[in-house]
Amino acid sequence: RRVHGTGTEGVGASLPVRASPPSVGTGTARSNHADSSVSFTDFVEPAKSPPEDVSTEMPFPVEHSSDEPDLSFCARLTRLRKNIPYVLLLLGSAAGALAVNGMAVFMAKFVEEFHGQAKDTASVLVGVCVVPGVAVGIFLGGWVAKRLNWTVLQLLHGCALSSFVTVAAAFMFFLRPLAAFLPVLVAAMLVDLFSEPLVAALLLRLVLESDGPLAVALNNIVARVLGSVPGPIILGHLLDSSLGMSWSFFAVGAGGFGCAALLFWMSAMWYRKR
Repeated sequence: RRVHGTGTEGVGASLPVRASPPSVGTGTARSNHADSSVSFTDFVEPAKSPPEDVSTEMPFPVEHSSDEPDLSFCARLTRLRKNIPYVLLLLGSAAGALAVNGMAVFMAKFVEEFHGQAKDTASVLVGVCVVPGVAVGIFLGGWVAKRLNWTVLQLLHGCALSSFVTVAAAFMFFLRPLAAFLPVLVAAMLVDLFSEPLVAALLLRLVLESDGPLAVALNNIVARVLGSVPGPIILGHLLDSSLGMSWSFFAVGAGGFGCAALLFWMSAMWYRKR
């Protein structure tokens, strides 16, 4: 006659097969407890350690490696201030904005007086040359950087090279034939605006992800305060002096783009050093 076990045997039989003691099945409860040497820990799976927090690689080794979400505005501002490549990038962008905005305000006046064109004709010619150069330059810069998958160092070198080539294009203000001046103007705008998407990408790749919005906002402020506002003032003062129109434009263009190229190059060197 089969003897049914106690309630503990039924509990053991209801457990998974791989965790059940080998003696559970038929027989008395006494023989089951005598033959089985399985402890309570055999029925409980060992606790798994929580997964390690895999943090992404920092785009740049800033002073604080952890990205604290509760940092104050002043703390984030201090962290960006200690990021030397980012600071040099801001200053280079401001230097380029000084040259571009300064010449853009008086470009139609230059074509009108230096090349002897009517006021409305000069405005149309400048617009026809500047708008396509700007559009193609921005598109080409973003496409090349995306196509070639440029690193941070390559983006900085691209910005420096773009500004350096634009310095050479500043000699266009000494070209007397209008037919020779306008194509060089288009090429200069294309080369200069080639670095615009590169700077936009660097603003986010040189800082922590949570500092990205503040980094972009600071760039807009610095570029306007140190570039867009003083650029026309400086060029207007030079035009009123005895320096001459061609030399005034050349001084602002070559000086602004030259400083931008130097600052971009210094940012690349500092980034490589760190």
